[in-house]
Amino acid sequence: MVKVAVAGADDSAKERQASWSQIYGVEVAGHAQSLQELRCLLAEETVELVEFAGTVEGAWVTHAAQSGVNILLDEHAGMSDQQLVAAADLCEQNGCVMYLTDSLRFSPEYAQAREQVVSGAIGKPGVLRLRRGTHASADGCIFSSLGMREFDWLRWTFGEVERVQANKVAREVATGKLLQYALIILRMRDGAIAQVELSQAESSEHTFFELTGDAGMLLHDSRDSSPIRWSRGGADRQAVAGQTEQGSHAGIDPLQKQREQLVRPLLGEAAAGMTVRDWLLAKEIAQAASESAKAGKPVSLAKGEVAQ
Repeated sequence: MVKVAVAGADDSAKERQASWSQIYGVEVAGHAQSLQELRCLLAEETVELVEFAGTVEGAWVTHAAQSGVNILLDEHAGMSDQQLVAAADLCEQNGCVMYLTDSLRFSPEYAQAREQVVSGAIGKPGVLRLRRGTHASADGCIFSSLGMREFDWLRWTFGEVERVQANKVAREVATGKLLQYALIILRMRDGAIAQVELSQAESSEHTFFELTGDAGMLLHDSRDSSPIRWSRGGADRQAVAGQTEQGSHAGIDPLQKQREQLVRPLLGEAAAGMTVRDWLLAKEIAQAASESAKAGKPVSLAKGEVAQ
């Protein structure tokens, strides 16, 4: 049995407790609404993972890390990059791990697509097309606000990125929000090319990917009823279409799936959460894309500078 606690005064704390209570092998140790309550809880109970709800003060995270407790944080949690890195280092020193939410690693379509890629369903990856669309936003950086999940998933599935080239167009509307579109070309270290389209000019959320290799293709469009379609190209160039899973993924909560997966290593199994290191590497790609769009030139991640 794995003991999990929720910490923080965020309104979502009770909902998170209820979510953990539905996971097999988990016992909810309690909810700490102050740093003192967290200290008492960790002193009295053998807690193995703490989920922090919403924005949290660094002292809370530091205490959990010093106690050797695994940590699950919302993507930003009000902490700077430097604070996140320091906390992650502290976790490593004390034999625990810090994970961040808001990852495609637990979105069913993307998790299954990775499994298919790793098992060789498309052969050697060639051209990878991904798209994410959403409504207009007040956030000025489309690469960070919309592209981070795709960048992390590409790294997780296909390996490191060595070169980034991006273009962006934007127009402010009467509400003060920005209609934005960006196209990012990533050259992966193994030779694959990824094309990522980001749009903040849609009426609703929309995701798409088309993963092509020398042995087949995986296709997903959130507007279709089929989660994933697989095509295998043969010598006669005929395509065989199918699905990796029957039915629809509608209603599946990626964060709930993440919670289920994060207790697996505590039960002696494997897990694939997004760590702070993963998040920072995805952010590096987003920053490189922003720099490329401004400079009008590719950016080499290996050198950290605009490529000539």
